[in-house]
Amino acid sequence: MKKASYFPHPQPLTPTTTAEPKQIGGRLVWVHPKKGRLKGVGTSQSIYYLWFEYLKRSEKYRKACGYEVDMTKEEKKEYASWFKQKKTKKLIGDFGNIFQYKTNAMGYTDVNDFYYKWWEKRGAELFGIQDTENELREFASYEDVVSLKSDIDDYEILLLPKVMPKTEMRKRVGKLITSIKEDADRGEADYPIVSDRVDVESLRNCLEVYDLMTDKNNKLTAVEVYAEVIGIKAEHKDLDLFTDARSERGMLRDWRVGLLKGKKADDEMLIGKALTYAKQKVQWRTKQRVKGQNEDIWVDTRKLTKDELEQLELIYYGKYLGILEKTPQSEERVKAKNYYKMATYRLFNKAKANIKAVEKGMFGEGH
Repeated sequence: MKKASYFPHPQPLTPTTTAEPKQIGGRLVWVHPKKGRLKGVGTSQSIYYLWFEYLKRSEKYRKACGYEVDMTKEEKKEYASWFKQKKTKKLIGDFGNIFQYKTNAMGYTDVNDFYYKWWEKRGAELFGIQDTENELREFASYEDVVSLKSDIDDYEILLLPKVMPKTEMRKRVGKLITSIKEDADRGEADYPIVSDRVDVESLRNCLEVYDLMTDKNNKLTAVEVYAEVIGIKAEHKDLDLFTDARSERGMLRDWRVGLLKGKKADDEMLIGKALTYAKQKVQWRTKQRVKGQNEDIWVDTRKLTKDELEQLELIYYGKYLGILEKTPQSEERVKAKNYYKMATYRLFNKAKANIKAVEKGMFGEGH
């Protein structure tokens, strides 16, 4: 395997590195106790590791590697079209069976397997920019310079008389280095990142959201997924965003009883029916709690106090009569929940877009 001379983005360091992450100039970098600041980052913090992980989420790629995948008729048609493309064949040949390596409890590839069994054998060559075949020696001869021909513009040539003092030589070399603009085209990796500036943390968040949203065993709502991955804003901490609005506490939290006006206020029969309805609903709620006390819905949920039961009965009374009103915090809570729902699905859709991108040999969509 050819050794890559340059990586457009920080490459993964060995899992055994003694370098540690530190904030320098507003950026998180890895610093070695002896070598100082390194170009690479922790194995799982590298964008190339994330590329690998996004490709693992591709059902098409999984099927291409010989694994059973449930697909709809439309998905099978799409897969067949994708699989017969030349770039797909190249992708499979280059990346190989990425599902054969150890996976941790979170579904991510074991960093040791990734680095030693895949990155060193395949990844570094795929993502790195290789040394050119005709690279000059450290000091070029006249014949070397002549051999450059049309490529001579890619090099800087400095003539130094042998009789010149070494101090003057150093000055001239220093001036030349300073004058060189770092805009030279270093070539392109076999699998380049779409954008020069990518937010690795955002890509990781998107993937975590995707994993939770597609996990059949996950019972979290979209708001809870966001809280799990990103966290809730400080100003929303007291809004109780996670209590189901249909639950007892959700009803106590969101509703209050307004005034009974007009003919309804004088209709004793209607009021009697409302009182009976309210009492029966509270009794039903109590029975449901006893019946389902071992189910997930009642875990860590204390019983309602006497005052809360009376308030709940009053809410049912108001519901029957159509005089319930939203509490002031209710609308604020709805707005906050909608914000987190939209944010969650935005991250989820970014993840899906990048899974589609890596199927085509690209990465970094929307970042």
